[in-house]
Amino acid sequence: MKTLLSLIIAFMVFCCPLHAQSTQLTAHQIFSTMPHRSPLPWGVLVVALAADVVTTQQAMHRGCHEGNNTMYGTHPSMGLLIGTHAAFAGGTYYWRDSRTLYVFAALFTAAAIHNATIRC
Repeated sequence: MKTLLSLIIAFMVFCCPLHAQSTQLTAHQIFSTMPHRSPLPWGVLVVALAADVVTTQQAMHRGCHEGNNTMYGTHPSMGLLIGTHAAFAGGTYYWRDSRTLYVFAALFTAAAIHNATIRC
């Protein structure tokens, strides 16, 4: 529970916009200054993250366990998996380079395939 709380706090500090401005900006002013990007690379990453969460939980139910993972522990809860993957997705939402997002998506897809095919 302490780890989940620290992940939520880290998400709030690093991923949420900070309102330290003296003037209030409207949503139109904020989004009109951002360059237009296709949401496809980030969407592919979110699908890969979701597949990794689902297959990790399925592997846990089959009797597998995480290795020496200090962040998750040997049997992570679904909330911890969703929280860390959501924080990662939130942190990469404004990533400028779409090729890097595709690489991240490929890595998480490979992890999901490994989780689905592993024998415990």
